[in-house]
Amino acid sequence: MCFYNPNNLKITHKTLPLLVFFIALISCEEEVKINKGTLSKFPEIAISQNAINLGDIKSNTAGFFTLKKLGYGKVKYTISSDKSWLAINKGDGKLGFFASDTIKYSIKLPFTGLVEGENTATLTFAPTVDFAKEEPVKIQVKGNFIVPRLEIDKTEIDLGTIRSAVKTKVVITKKGYELTRYDAETDKPWIKLDHNSKTVETTDTLTLSIDPTNLPGGAFSGKARIFPTAMGIKGSLLEVNVKGNYDDSIFGDVSGHTLTKNEVWRDQINLKGSVTVPKGLTLTIKPGTKIVVEKQSSPISLNINGNLIMNGDQENIIEMKSATNTSNLDWTGIIVTGDLELSYAMIKNAGNALSFEYLTANLNTVAPKIHHVLFDFNRIAIFGFKSNSTLSLNNLTFRKGDLFSIHFNETSNTTLESCEFLTENCYIDINISANNGKLNLSNCNFIKKNFDFQSQLEVIDGFKSNSVSVNNTYALFTKNGFGKNGNSISITNERSAALQGIGCGFVNKYSSARKKAGN
Repeated sequence: MCFYNPNNLKITHKTLPLLVFFIALISCEEEVKINKGTLSKFPEIAISQNAINLGDIKSNTAGFFTLKKLGYGKVKYTISSDKSWLAINKGDGKLGFFASDTIKYSIKLPFTGLVEGENTATLTFAPTVDFAKEEPVKIQVKGNFIVPRLEIDKTEIDLGTIRSAVKTKVVITKKGYELTRYDAETDKPWIKLDHNSKTVETTDTLTLSIDPTNLPGGAFSGKARIFPTAMGIKGSLLEVNVKGNYDDSIFGDVSGHTLTKNEVWRDQINLKGSVTVPKGLTLTIKPGTKIVVEKQSSPISLNINGNLIMNGDQENIIEMKSATNTSNLDWTGIIVTGDLELSYAMIKNAGNALSFEYLTANLNTVAPKIHHVLFDFNRIAIFGFKSNSTLSLNNLTFRKGDLFSIHFNETSNTTLESCEFLTENCYIDINISANNGKLNLSNCNFIKKNFDFQSQLEVIDGFKSNSVSVNNTYALFTKNGFGKNGNSISITNERSAALQGIGCGFVNKYSSARKKAGN
């Protein structure tokens, strides 16, 4: 008996009973012609394939090959795969007289053990002929596999600075041959997707929209997450990181309103109504902004219950004045009951340029930061100033005031440093309407008033126990309030000439307000 495969390989059992040998010799008339005409007295097995090329390996990849016994005798066999991804429908069998078997193979799911690229497996066919084991035959199987997955064309998106809603796209490409879908979501409410799930045949485009309606100004970052699924099996998470800077600054016409989120003003603002900043919110005015206030029957004001940050710089002064520029009552002014930062700014044409009149008595706010400000052509520059902190107001210039430059109320320890009070018509430059206050004047200039009833510094009748110290100041003239009710003043280092290089530092940018100390 003989074992046969397509490579013309004959495999003969090592020993056969003599009886079988003699029976085969005397049965010449039943010899079968196989293997290109070679006569055989023993059974042979023909395998239809000894190498299988699967091509592209897919979930539906399958096939078969046959085993056929030629000749007499009994054949048993086992067949096995050395790779878990290649499955066969049976592991053993028997071949009787001129019998055949069909062995089916298929790809086992999930694709465990398969790697990207070429994969090989071996099927081992091990026969037993009349109880004698023959040499196993190897059948080589190969194919190319692409891991079913989705890929994205980018994982990082930098939108730079945006000022309105924008859209960006992510291209999703399917790899492999299996049906693949995905679900998508974002981790921020301001990142919107044009769809949240899709089956991808080849490619798909996912559009991400940045909706700034609820996006705070400044730097932002968020993610879009894509969850692939192929044949019910979840794939690796894909993430797209989105970042940028939202410039939500406002310019142009601004009508009266109450802030619902932080605002930033820039360039030119045409203010057409009163604006309120609620507690917990911030209005930021960028350097160089020019705020033109319309004169209306009910004067406009900025009401700061939250936080106002109005910081320019020496080259980019913030201006806030009326459109008509004809009166010091064209608009009400900035009413502060919250927190304030004010520097390198000019405030003009207001009734009370800064008013602290309604600041609560417990003074829960942060001490205001006020420096390098020109107060020009206001009825009162700073009214009802209150603070329970030790603080300094420095480099202020007061021009063309009407009633007071500064009206103090409930201050504990305030220093005015490097300030210029340059208004001949102002009734009182520094009005102290407080009890138990402490005021320090250092390195300041004053100019002579037009009338004797006017003064640079007074404690108003009825207020008491205020202490004022003056150092290195030019042309200070005090009147009323001192030497009684516990109010005291000490003056050292009076100057005979005006100090130079003090005040707001940019007064020459506004020639209409130019007035030098000592004139």
